[in-house]
Amino acid sequence: MPDAVVDTTVLYAAGNERSQRHDRGLEVLHAADHERLPTLRIPDVVQVETMNGLTRDVGHETAVDMLDRLEVSTGFALDRTTNAVWHAGVDTFRGIERLSLADGLIAAYARHHDIDYFYSFDGGFDGVDRIARLADATNPYAPD
Repeated sequence: MPDAVVDTTVLYAAGNERSQRHDRGLEVLHAADHERLPTLRIPDVVQVETMNGLTRDVGHETAVDMLDRLEVSTGFALDRTTNAVWHAGVDTFRGIERLSLADGLIAAYARHHDIDYFYSFDGGFDGVDRIARLADATNPYAPD
């Protein structure tokens, strides 16, 4: 099964019990952890955003726990951004006003790896070329 990318919004919501999207975030993580979704690739920019947000809003222990769980789960793959992805992400950021630099990097990462699906609660990604946003634990590759 092909991979998908997961965004900070999903990971942060799963790790923050006070988030309005906590349950939805947990559903996505649980489904990926039990291999009911494509392997969710987590580029380094998402790792940094997620751990910084959780540390700031919930605590260091929660952020470390989330990182530890993601590192050992077979449903996730932590990855590093290459120079080519970085430059493409900067170009994406410059070209799409509604995206942050981090969002531009995430979009470029997905394109670079020919990944069509992206789990995110951020509607800013809607309409970005070659990326279809999913906001729940739907497996786009599951047979009908």
